[in-house]
Formats: sequence, C-alpha cells, structure tokens
Amino acid sequence: MKKKFSIVVVAVIIVLLCFYVMFPSIDVKNFSIDNYMQITQFREPSGLDYKNKKSIIIFGCGFAEGLGLKDNQTFAAQLSDYMKIPVYNRGSGGSYIQHAILQVQSHELDDIIKNSEYAIYLLSALNPDGFRLVVYPGPYFDKYFPYEKYLYPKFVLNKDNELQLYTTKHTFIEGQPLYRIFYKFFVEKIKRNTTPNIEENILIHLDKLDKELKMINPNIKLVVLLYCDSYNYYPVLFKNIEAKGIKIISAHDLTKENLSDSKYNSDIGHPTEEAWKLLVPSIAKELNQK
Repeated sequence: MKKKFSIVVVAVIIVLLCFYVMFPSIDVKNFSIDNYMQITQFREPSGLDYKNKKSIIIFGCGFAEGLGLKDNQTFAAQLSDYMKIPVYNRGSGGSYIQHAILQVQSHELDDIIKNSEYAIYLLSALNPDGFRLVVYPGPYFDKYFPYEKYLYPKFVLNKDNELQLYTTKHTFIEGQPLYRIFYKFFVEKIKRNTTPNIEENILIHLDKLDKELKMINPNIKLVVLLYCDSYNYYPVLFKNIEAKGIKIISAHDLTKENLSDSKYNSDIGHPTEEAWKLLVPSIAKELNQK
C-alpha cells in the first residue's frame, strides 16, 4: 500500500514538473490599481458639450464598455444623447465589481464622481459571472489571462469584516499559470457549492462600491442595471441590495422583447446598438423617478 502511494506521489510530482516546463515561470506581481488605470483603454466620455449638468458614471464589464460597438453605439453614448447630459464610460472587458471599487479608490475619478448624480453598475449574469469576484473570466487555457503579469484582483474580508484587496507574499507560486488554471477549476467546479455564497458576495461588494462612492460624493446614487437576469431570479438578493438604498433596474423587465434574439445580442454575446436603442428611454425614465 505504501509502495503504491509512493508511486502515485512520484507520478503527481512528475506531472507537475512537466506542467511547469510547459508553463514556464513569469515575474508576477500583486495587482496594481495604478497599473490598471494606466494601461486600460477606457472609452472617451460622451456629452461633454452639455455644460453645467450633472453627469452619470458607468462601471461594468464589456457590456458597459460596449465590446464590438462603435463609440456612438454604446450604452453610455446613447444614454448621454437621450438625457442630454455628460456620461462617463468606465466599463472594461473582463472586469467586475472589484475593478469598479478599485477605480473609485484610486481617486483619479474624484472630480467626475463629485459632479455625478448617478453611478450605474451594469451587472451581467450572476451565474457564472459572479465567479469573477474570485477568479479571472474566460477559458482555462486562455492565451492571455494565465500569463498576466499581475495577479487577478480580488477582495477578502479582513479581521474587521471589511473588504480589502488581497495580496500575497507567494507570487511565485500563485502567479504560476498552472496554479491559476487549477485554482480557477477548483473554485468554479469543485468548491462552488462551499465557497461563500455568490449572491452574498455580490451584495457585500456592491455595498462597498456604494460606500466608496459616497465617501467622495455623499449625494451620488448607485444604480445596478441588471442585464442578463431578471429581478425575479434572485428576489432575496435584490431586496437586500435595495434595503441598502441601491436602486435596481432590470433590463428584462423593461421590455417584452427577447434580449437574447440576434437583433439585440451580438455574435460575442454582448448587447447590440439596437438593444440600447430599445432600453435607454426606459432606463432614463427609471432614473428620473427619484
């Protein structure tokens, strides 16, 4: 029995060594918000010609950024045109709520936030996108993410039960492409039913985003625009979010149209220009219902 166990251990070690040869070590660092703000290409703001008007700042992933769309086709641009106000698009493909928190914490957006009446977080499907709070999105063997120079950002609760950015002294281990792939598999497939509840984690992060925004502008209103799921899918979560003073707008509840149709859903699974043309008037109406 011991001999078989030893053989198994040796075999595992050999396999791991082979993987480390296939996926060579890279000089990995803890996530840096300064680096993120410098290298990420955000869309230009819309409607800056509308002087002396309160603005809106939008956060989110590629849905908010408008992947596959021209500048004038995005949610931000169409909302700006419809409401005749400045709108700042801070969406970034592959990002999630923690990226929005970090943008606010950088204080590079303070002037925008101070002049904004609303901050909108465009929330895509909770499952599986909720895992983005912990691991990078995309395929396991994505040519980009496993080799990223910086660890994927995630927040963890500290001893005071407050969210803080996770850092590690073991970047050589946790930054290895093999480690990242196995960790992603472990979180998404093996531990998915025992990890902190995704819904609760989303609630904690949205509450954190709201508090960070209000530290800069106490009067700003955080609105969650739920795109892929209906409000009725997660009634407990959304009632808890609203109990914190965060308004929720469910895109699917604003229209009888099927947002999954090709007219509204692009080849890469993101909202089309037509989707935003359909939704923006109703979204603007919801925002104006103070």
